[in-house]
Amino acid sequence: MQSVQHLLQKNIPAVKNEKVLICVDTVFGLPKPLKVLPVNLFKFAKNYTFLGKPFGAITAYEFFSHFLKSSKIQHRKVELLVKANSVFNLQPYQKNIGCGSFRIIKNLATGTKWFSLWPFDKLDKQFIIAEGYPSYFWRTQIKSSHRNLDVLKKKFTKLKFKNMDQADSFVLAFGASRSTRNLLDSKIICKYEGWILGVPYV
Repeated sequence: MQSVQHLLQKNIPAVKNEKVLICVDTVFGLPKPLKVLPVNLFKFAKNYTFLGKPFGAITAYEFFSHFLKSSKIQHRKVELLVKANSVFNLQPYQKNIGCGSFRIIKNLATGTKWFSLWPFDKLDKQFIIAEGYPSYFWRTQIKSSHRNLDVLKKKFTKLKFKNMDQADSFVLAFGASRSTRNLLDSKIICKYEGWILGVPYV
């Protein structure tokens, strides 16, 4: 399997010397009270397995449980602002969020650090990875109170969306393209928790 880094560099030759923003639907930071730096989260994820399994819902659950140590819901500040479900809710466990977040963190932790992780790193690499939340962009950029494929098709008549996964990916990219100023917001100081791209910092 080709690495994400290789695929990006192969398929984006025209912008070799320009910054490339990648917005992904995942979580890169833990709630501040836990005092876990993202760099330590990545280090722990790199070689983490549970019962011999490197990925999967159970492995992801055990990974986050290692840090949370509690079934109490813990939200980050930005999650409260956008009224998002928290990956850190262990009961009931947010399977789709937690499993995907763990997989992405682990994949990015493997190999060399070829990207800058916003808002934790200096943006000195060609590829900048930021956390996104499709539902937020559906509300703020598409002006739809919920994820609705028909609304998107009416707004972008020349595009074809086969399913909600494609629609969410497009909305995430569309919203990110309109949120680049957020990348340089000096007010965003979130050493532990991180932030969702496009959400105003308060």
